Amino acid sequence: MALIFETVVPIFGFVVLGYILARTPVLSGDLAKGLTQFVFYCAIPALLFRAGSRIFGAEPLEPGLLVAFYGAALPIYLSLALWLWKVRGRPLAEAAMTGMSSVFTNTVMLGLPMAYALFGDHGLLLTSSIIAVNGLMYYTLTTTLIELGQGRGGSPLRQVWGGLKGLTRNPILIGMTVGLVWGALEIPIPGPAAKMIDMLAAAAPPVALIALGTSLVKFRLAGDLLEAVWVSAIKLAVYPALTAAIGYYLVGLSGDTLTLAVLLSALPVGVNPFLLASRYNVYVNRCGSIILLTTGMSILTLAALIALLAPGG
Repeated sequence: MALIFETVVPIFGFVVLGYILARTPVLSGDLAKGLTQFVFYCAIPALLFRAGSRIFGAEPLEPGLLVAFYGAALPIYLSLALWLWKVRGRPLAEAAMTGMSSVFTNTVMLGLPMAYALFGDHGLLLTSSIIAVNGLMYYTLTTTLIELGQGRGGSPLRQVWGGLKGLTRNPILIGMTVGLVWGALEIPIPGPAAKMIDMLAAAAPPVALIALGTSLVKFRLAGDLLEAVWVSAIKLAVYPALTAAIGYYLVGLSGDTLTLAVLLSALPVGVNPFLLASRYNVYVNRCGSIILLTTGMSILTLAALIALLAPGG
């Protein structure tokens, strides 16, 4: 119980604070956007740079984490999309967006702060390995299916190439990579620069959570709420259960790595599916509802999982 209050309550307390501030002149409109930009381009890259520069030579990264995390996600995504498209007769674009909304996790704004709170620098690096694959895979797969469903014949190779180019410009992945190289080469960081990095890194978790809270203001419960509820249930219950089964029985994960895999898969849906839905004007209302529902419900589900699985739980 103490671990829940020490971890879950502060995390979601900052999210609620951001939501409240976004409904006042303090953090409305462009102010909230500026805060999000600061988190994405400065604070989180500094946090990951610091973690990467310190982690070299410690416990190696675990590829089994990726196998468990995506080995559970892809079957859920593809089977749900195929069922909706072929059995229920839904447009392929809608089916693809439903699949993405059932597994795409909020690894940046919520996953990184949670991983750092529970597992320190190593948790950050493990979560970053998930982030490196997340956007490229889901954007490529979902965009290709939408393009095919709408008869545009988008090229999968073009989508992959565009995703790879995007990764090279992603400040979060740049911060992690530069930190790992810096640590491997054992280059000393000058005192003033090290102090600035430490201060930025310290700001990253709370400011990222506040920024997440400000982003929730734009979403409303709308569309087919029954579908939003059962897709949310898949995201928060089925997905982490399948991740745990694959991680433990097939991959042989244990300890902190297995715990982190399950907790990351149990995170609420991130904002990226909504951005993609808005771009193609498909599944917009239901996607927004799923983000709101999973974020609210995850307060309870994450608390339960942390109490059962996390160190000291």
